[in-house]
Amino acid sequence: MKRLGFGTLLLLMVGVACAAQGVESLSPTDDTYIDQYVPTGVNGARTNIAVRNQYGGSAIWELDGLFRFDLSGIPRGAILTTATLHVYYYAYRDSSPVGRNLTCHRITGTWSEAAVTWNTRPPYDSTATSGALVPSSYTWMTWDVTADVRAFVDRTLPNHGWQIMDLKKWGTANIPLMYFYSREYSTNQPHLDLTLPTHLGASGSTSPGGTLAFQLTAANDPGQPYQVGSALGAGPIPIDTREIGLGLDALLQVSLSGMLPGVFVNYAGRIDAQGTARASLAIPPSPGLVGIRIYTAFVTLAAAAPSGVGSVSNTFSFAIAK
Repeated sequence: MKRLGFGTLLLLMVGVACAAQGVESLSPTDDTYIDQYVPTGVNGARTNIAVRNQYGGSAIWELDGLFRFDLSGIPRGAILTTATLHVYYYAYRDSSPVGRNLTCHRITGTWSEAAVTWNTRPPYDSTATSGALVPSSYTWMTWDVTADVRAFVDRTLPNHGWQIMDLKKWGTANIPLMYFYSREYSTNQPHLDLTLPTHLGASGSTSPGGTLAFQLTAANDPGQPYQVGSALGAGPIPIDTREIGLGLDALLQVSLSGMLPGVFVNYAGRIDAQGTARASLAIPPSPGLVGIRIYTAFVTLAAAAPSGVGSVSNTFSFAIAK
């Protein structure tokens, strides 16, 4: 099946061609820890994540933290500068863990926080993606997972997340036990920060009658024209070897057409010299829209680029709220 470029879609649906780095911060869909000493325990609803080395007086004490994030809003072929996993270290027990190297390993099998136990733990890559030293004070710890996220986004590796481990043998009593906040805690929740040269962010009201303001960043395309689209589905639509996370539906057609400039505001324009632009979506004041999910993304346009598309943004989605 022939793949349609975004520029081609514009011609087909509208009849005319449209002549700083952003940070996407993602919350985990699943996080938990697995406990060798309690091998059937399910810990996904807990507000903490525990990590500990296996070797005390006996080798039965291992605790590992598991984290997974939904990357479906990042299009295949997206340029990714960095990807960093952030987890907040807030307490320890038994012995000081300062300076211990906690390693981050790519998980290679399926799991969910609602079901995984030590006995059902997924396999993981024994070669660490990265490591981080436990600090002397309670604060955020970070792991560089850029290479893994690039592979997840490009679909060359499946995305099952990561496992945080303390692999350095302790070998005696009072093994350092480290605690981190989970997504179930009220503050300082784990997150995955992605630095993207082409990024769509949003702020404002998602209720009927409200306005959602979009911040477009296209660090590599200053001065280039852009086109924003909104759709009722996540697609994706193929663009040469890339994708954009929008469905090919009636809302996308209307948002690209320019027929409702009071609703789809500045959906076409030009990236400024600083690599940014602004657009907005004025949500009609109809209570019947509540619950509808809308997906929005943008591209920059370049005649010499494949399919006429320079860069493709992430997809921002939201459900219209009451």
